[in-house]
Amino acid sequence: QKDKKEICVYRKIRSRNFLYNKNGVWTIGNKRKDGDIFYLDSECHLPTTSDCKGQWKRKLDNKAVNMKVLSKLKPIYPNYYQVIAEGSVLKKIKEFLGFYEKQSDTYVGFAYYKKTDKKVLKLNMNGKWTISESIFRTRVQIQSIS
Repeated sequence: QKDKKEICVYRKIRSRNFLYNKNGVWTIGNKRKDGDIFYLDSECHLPTTSDCKGQWKRKLDNKAVNMKVLSKLKPIYPNYYQVIAEGSVLKKIKEFLGFYEKQSDTYVGFAYYKKTDKKVLKLNMNGKWTISESIFRTRVQIQSIS
């Protein structure tokens, strides 16, 4: 059991939101007094539990929210690729940006990567990086130029 002064805090990448234990209750928020957004209304032994399913509730109105906390590796290469963009094109391709996780199987002998919304980042037969809706879809939605 942890000392009460010792607090586990996990920060969402590129965000000001945190997952933390506040007075024995797992909470999602920004760690300020008024910053709690959701809390877990069941016992969960984070971070030792690899899959924590519980009744998350929104602090504002106490309504149940369907959420899960899963332990994942930190999104770093070679397990993850991040797709980023700059400039005026950003709004048009926003749905393609983010982290893509390496999959255990391969596509034509090469590793491929999936985003949480199931978009796939892979090398095509011409050696160009592509993003499409599925691993087998031939209609490419976005492609590298080099």
